[in-house]
Parts: sequence; structure tokens; C-alpha cells
Amino acid sequence: MFVFYHNEEKMKHVIISDTHSAHCINKSYNYLRKVVKEHSDIDAVVINGDLLGVFSMKDSCVYKDRWIEKEELLRHLKEGAPKFYKQFMETKEVTPKMVMEYVLERYDWCLDVLKKFSKVKHTIFNMGNHESPLHFLVLQEIPFLTGQKPDVVANVDKKELKKIFDYFETNLYRMEESHDFKYIRDDVYVMGDTLIMGIPGESHATIGPDPESRAQEEKTKELIKKAEAKLSEVSNIVIYNHTQGAYEKETGNFNTASLSLKKFMEDLPINIMRRVFVQSHNHWNYTQYLMNGGFSYVMNNAGLHDGIFNMIAFDMINMQCFDADPNRETMTELSASMASTKVSGDEELIGRYYPDVDFVTKRKEIHQVLNNLNLTI
Repeated sequence: MFVFYHNEEKMKHVIISDTHSAHCINKSYNYLRKVVKEHSDIDAVVINGDLLGVFSMKDSCVYKDRWIEKEELLRHLKEGAPKFYKQFMETKEVTPKMVMEYVLERYDWCLDVLKKFSKVKHTIFNMGNHESPLHFLVLQEIPFLTGQKPDVVANVDKKELKKIFDYFETNLYRMEESHDFKYIRDDVYVMGDTLIMGIPGESHATIGPDPESRAQEEKTKELIKKAEAKLSEVSNIVIYNHTQGAYEKETGNFNTASLSLKKFMEDLPINIMRRVFVQSHNHWNYTQYLMNGGFSYVMNNAGLHDGIFNMIAFDMINMQCFDADPNRETMTELSASMASTKVSGDEELIGRYYPDVDFVTKRKEIHQVLNNLNLTI
């Protein structure tokens, strides 16, 4: 239990990103239901992209230091695409038609997940690069999960794939009418005294000469124009970013990599009192929470780490950030760091944010043990 220093316009967001699998998002969901009962004043659950991309599980804390067994891969396949799983188990092959059916089933699975969350609490969805129609990274899931050669997805009709994404996005907008849900790939969103701005993962990078990076930066510029029109109406801003950031490994400092977004953030008017930037990131088994240039930065503990997610609570005066761990069913309040000096390693960096450094450094191994036990039961 925590005490929040009350201000009339306080806001609470639960943040879940980079889950990549049914395994991780289900853990987040199950614990979220308990968190919502304890904290009924939560305003929204923000799913900051990358529901898809199960091949990223090889880098998760669950499997990072061991081989993923065939039975585990098939379990992920069954959880994320049960119809495809059934057909594949019967035929032991993947046809071009099955590839298209798989992609459709996976995007349908995303819709089902978002509907499920919206029944628990108002849900905001920002598209990740694993959902992006620029890359269709979902195709990489098939060889990873089935053991088929990568060329099994090489000749897919890109126009037909784009139709599937358009169907997916059309249904996201329909959900805004039928569910407690908001999709923020194409627009900003005002809740109370707070402007919510999502920078979607059109592409991995936001700088560079390639067409995908240029498309990413153009999308960012479009959203900035929409945000600028709303700034006079609010006192707080939260930016949910799902593309590349500028991270300094030596110091733990972070800033946006987008030149247009950086300028927008530097030029915010004085009426914007609380400034929060949340970076989707799954490379650590811990959250980083720091202050820099007037912004509170949260590099959030993505659900890829066995369902762990975050909660932020803020108003114009105060802000708090928490880890929510489904395995221990605990909420850990973090400390905001203003340090910019070089660190000697992970333990020193973790110590800036967490009250129990030893547990966080060992948490990955604990998660692996728990999942191995679950696998054998």
C-alpha cells in the first residue's frame, strides 16, 4: 500500500508494453485485475505496443540464458494462434494460405486481448513496430515457432497483408464505439487536465535515410501538430514512445532520438507543469526512472520480463512510479534519479531506483525457476 500526496487533478496509469506473447500479457492481465481492485482510482491502462513478436521471447528473462524447448515453442503457438496450431499439428507443414490465415489470426488475437483489458479498465493502445504495416514482423513468428525454414514466409502477397492490417485498424476504431477503449496511433488524447500523446512504432528507428525511418519521423511531426493545438487546454503531458530513443549506457541517461520531438519537448509552454516521457523498452529486467530537462522519464519494465509492468501516479506537484510484479504480487515504489555520472555496472544503476538491489539482480533467475516449475506441472 502506498500513500499518494493528493492533488485534485491526479492521474494514474498502468503501463504495459513489449509483452510479445500470450504468456506475458496473461500474467500482466491476471495481476492487473487485483491491482485495479486495490487502486480503484486508476484512470487508464496503456498498452504501449508490441503485443506481437513472440520470437522476442528468446531474449526475455524467462529464456535468455537457456534453450527454448520445442514443447515450449508449441505452447506459445497454441496460445497465440490456436487455429493455426491445430492445422499445423495435423499436417506438419506451412502453406502460403496458412501464412495468411496465421497473420489474420494473430491480429484478431490482439483485438481480443485489447477487448479483454477494456472490460477491466479504460484501455489506451499505442501501436508497436511489431504490429506496424511497414514491417509485418509477425511473419517472423512462424519459422521461430514451427521450425520451418524462414523462406516459408518469403513470398507472401504484401498487398493482402496490408488488407489484414487495415481490417485490424478498422476494428480498433470500432472498439472506441463499443468498448472502453482509445487508439492513439493517429491522434492525441485529452483526459482531464492531461494530454496523452502516443508516438507509435511505425518503424524501429526515427532517424536515418531509409524510407521506414522517414515515415516514422513524419508520423511524429503529424502528432506534434495535433498536440500543439491542445497544449493551452492542459497542465500535464504524458508522451508514450514506442520507437528508438537515445540511451547512454555509461550514465543511464535517456532522451528522445527524434529531432522534431526533442524540439517540441524543449519548447513546451510554461502552463505544462507535469511532463512525463515513457519509453517502451525490454532490454532490462528493471525499470529506469529519472529526471532530465524538466521531464520525468520512465523506461518501463516491459511485460517481456514475465509479465512485470508499471504504474505511474502524478499531478502537477508530485509523481510516483511503481513496479508491479505478478510473480510476487507486489508493487514496489521506485526513486527518481537525477544522477548523470558514469556507473560501474547494473547494480549501481539499479540502486538509483530500487530499494532492494539484490532482489532485482536475482529476479531473472527467480522468474526462470518459476516458469520451469509451471512447465513441469
